[in-house]
Amino acid sequence: MYRASGGSWSCDPMVRQVSLRAYGDLAQVSRRRALTWKVLVKILSGISKVKWNFSTVANPTVFPMSPPPAPLVEPPRSREAHLMSVLFALCILPFGPILWWGIFFACAALGGTVVRAALAVYFVWFFLDSAPLHGTKYSIRVRRWKAWRSLADYFPIKVVNAAGAPLDPKGRYMLGYHPHGVVSLGAFVVAGTSVGEAVWGDVRVHLCTLAVNFKMPFVRELIMRLGIIPASKGAIRAVLKAPGSAVVIVVGGAKEALEARPGDVTLTLGSRKGFVREALLANAQLVPIFAFGENSLFIVPSKGTFVSRVLAAAQRLGLRFYGYSLPVFTGMIPYTPLPGGIQPVSHPLTVVVGEPLPSPGERKPEEVTQVLVDEWHGRYVSALTELFAKYQPEYGGGQKICIT
Repeated sequence: MYRASGGSWSCDPMVRQVSLRAYGDLAQVSRRRALTWKVLVKILSGISKVKWNFSTVANPTVFPMSPPPAPLVEPPRSREAHLMSVLFALCILPFGPILWWGIFFACAALGGTVVRAALAVYFVWFFLDSAPLHGTKYSIRVRRWKAWRSLADYFPIKVVNAAGAPLDPKGRYMLGYHPHGVVSLGAFVVAGTSVGEAVWGDVRVHLCTLAVNFKMPFVRELIMRLGIIPASKGAIRAVLKAPGSAVVIVVGGAKEALEARPGDVTLTLGSRKGFVREALLANAQLVPIFAFGENSLFIVPSKGTFVSRVLAAAQRLGLRFYGYSLPVFTGMIPYTPLPGGIQPVSHPLTVVVGEPLPSPGERKPEEVTQVLVDEWHGRYVSALTELFAKYQPEYGGGQKICIT
């Protein structure tokens, strides 16, 4: 140790040797850390600068998933756009319920008495509140949040109005959205936010979704203020009672979602006539919508593979017993063009809103016969196919549709 020598202090040679050795070890560790950080910085910088070739990165012979469609747009530099796309993925099935109920119970476990009491009150009110059935918490201010525009810019999403003018604010409308895609992302952005406001005008638009989406705490309060309602007869009829209202329904449903892959589009529409009946009962004009690129926003198992067959069988089983099937998909690793994450693929999405069909006129419930429903369903299918044929050369890239 240290000892006095001639009025001064000197260090024991052994201690000095150990100290120098320890200092050398620390210096070596510091150099290693600095070198590691330099390597990481170079790797991240390379990822952001390299031009990726998706034909090799997402080779279906290596991954049993369909590759991202080509051509892909360059991922935007906006951090807000990337963030909103990731947050959207975390709020949908199958991630949403796990995440938000996990947050709820984590707050209950870690919070104090006041937090637990507030969560208990919210829990009771959560299951007793009937507001989702009527769309009464519609908020224009929430629909106009800038965050929704950032989400649309990520792909980007373009809205085309085939009619050339906004909807009549005195009318009622039943809009059918095609195709379903994996999670109907385009329907949410265009009909659930102000992104499609130029088409809707002063009409209050309500998007229909699965009732299970209203079983997520906290998120439920948000989607109610976006005007989203359950896809049920009661909710649709409650909304369409008032003039100047519209309902957007993704007609193909969960069955069509199982066919969501890039390329030709398969629509489950031939037997879907309930929305036509509701339109006739409410004297609402039918309006077809087709979204070019909806099936290309996520990566799904390649059709015909063993993985695809097993997952499809499980999804059909869920559809049979529960009325919906959990989507099975991957996206991109956030902030990179690498597949295998949850971020949607940055692929252009063009949503074309067709011209409203003529008003069906006021009718009593007993006058809405099956023959009348079939007639208007045929008119709707014809209008949809004409809409697709008109805009497919510009936005479809040689796609074909098959209606089943």
